[in-house]
Order: sequence, then C-alpha cells, then structure tokens
Amino acid sequence: MEDAPSIDSTNMLISGLNVPDDDLIKGIERGIYVDSVMGAHTGNMVAGECSLNISCGYLIENGRFTGKVMDAMVAGNIYETFKNISAMGTRLEPMDAIFYSIGYSPAVLFKEISVVGK
Repeated sequence: MEDAPSIDSTNMLISGLNVPDDDLIKGIERGIYVDSVMGAHTGNMVAGECSLNISCGYLIENGRFTGKVMDAMVAGNIYETFKNISAMGTRLEPMDAIFYSIGYSPAVLFKEISVVGK
C-alpha cells in the first residue's frame, strides 16, 4: 500500500543575509527566541496556515535574554511569514521531530510574526 503524496520541508533552501548568531539578538528591542514548538502537524499545510504552541522560548529585551516564555503561541501563514525574514544565523542546529531528526537549520530572524499569549 502506498501513501498519498504530501508536502514537507525536505530540501527547503532559504537565501538571505547571514549574521553571526550572537549578533541576531543584539538588535532586538523586544522579541521572542523560539527554540521549539508543538503542533506543527496540525496546521493546514497546503494553505500554509498554522498556530504553534511555543514549547521552549525566551523573551528578548534590549538585545538580551530576560526570561522564559510560557503559555504563548505563534500563528499565521508560513508562506507569508517566510517573506518577512530579516536575517539568518550562521550556525546550523539540528531540527528534531518527536522521534527522528528532520535536518538542520540556522536561526531565522523574522521582521514580525503574530504572537498570542501573556
């Protein structure tokens, strides 16, 4: 039995300004560093709509980590969100799904993204 074709992030390439990872957060007045999310499998992958629980995130104020983010989500359209990339880091980090690795990615700085929560 074969599975139906589906959309995935395999071999996705993003080009843009590369900045050392430490310099990415230095210029952020107020933002969130999202290390991991939950619920990526529940979005509408064809339309790109998603709302993801931030399972591990940190508040950035004046270019410094100042606390842990809890009870928050990022939401929006992934296709539109990826049009708002300001810069990317230079260090590749592993991206892990629940039971397996799905590749490597640099840190990505978005100009804006919708955040819901405290």
